[in-house]
Amino acid sequence: MSRKIGAGVGAAVALRGRGRVIDDNLEFISDTMTGSGTVDLGEITVLKKRLKEGEQAGELGVRFKESPPGADERTFEISFIDPKGAAANSGLKVGDVIVSIDGVDITRDGWSTGWTLLRAPPGTKLELGLARGTSVTVTLKAPS
Repeated sequence: MSRKIGAGVGAAVALRGRGRVIDDNLEFISDTMTGSGTVDLGEITVLKKRLKEGEQAGELGVRFKESPPGADERTFEISFIDPKGAAANSGLKVGDVIVSIDGVDITRDGWSTGWTLLRAPPGTKLELGLARGTSVTVTLKAPS
């Protein structure tokens, strides 16, 4: 069985399965299969971590609505915007739902992908695509 993993934006692997960490930026997923033939796994997203070991993440300055217990789907719906935070004058509104970060779709099983992309050093510019059909750019601030 062969697997092709193309280069992507980024370093958590959006797959379920067994794996081991090769280095700080890549996780290798392996499964055992029997039989013969070709198996098309489709697209596999590999995200590079944006933070180095021990580095603090910048702050977006928002809080997200909590999903009800047992909910099948989680979203990045904004429930609060810190008036002194990075997102304060960005055009984000309470109730906005972030659907992509830097062009990466986070709507389908993308909860962990979204968190990986949001965890970046202060000064990082993030392009946030919104469900209302627009996008905003926010520069992460240093933690307060």
